[in-house]
Amino acid sequence: MVWPFSTKSKDDETFQKDVLISGNALASFKAESDIDARELLCLSGDYSVDTDPTYDTFVGVSMFDVQEGEALSVASEGCTVALSANVDLGDVTIQDGELVNTTDKTKVIGTCFSTQGEFCEITLKSGGVKLERGFE
Repeated sequence: MVWPFSTKSKDDETFQKDVLISGNALASFKAESDIDARELLCLSGDYSVDTDPTYDTFVGVSMFDVQEGEALSVASEGCTVALSANVDLGDVTIQDGELVNTTDKTKVIGTCFSTQGEFCEITLKSGGVKLERGFE
């Protein structure tokens, strides 16, 4: 497997490539602070996200770098993402804002199924926040 974690610059902005490995459950939110790609995010208000999530507030992973107040795409339940995390294969949850392995099946936010160096592939599950999806 190739792990293409490169970046490219365009118009003075740096975009992370290949945060999203698979899935199409993306949601758009406003950033409450400066947020980097691959950060764990929490719901912080109406259509707003920030860092420092808990299981109960977890909504997904940031797709790219943004500054406070900008729109941000968030990978959520069902997406597989590449994250920098020191975890083993298996179920993961959030503890003190970091990913950790867990055996508590009621607090799982994803499953790590592949690791390479500091990166792991995690298929996300919903935390305490359930995003509604549908077409109007």
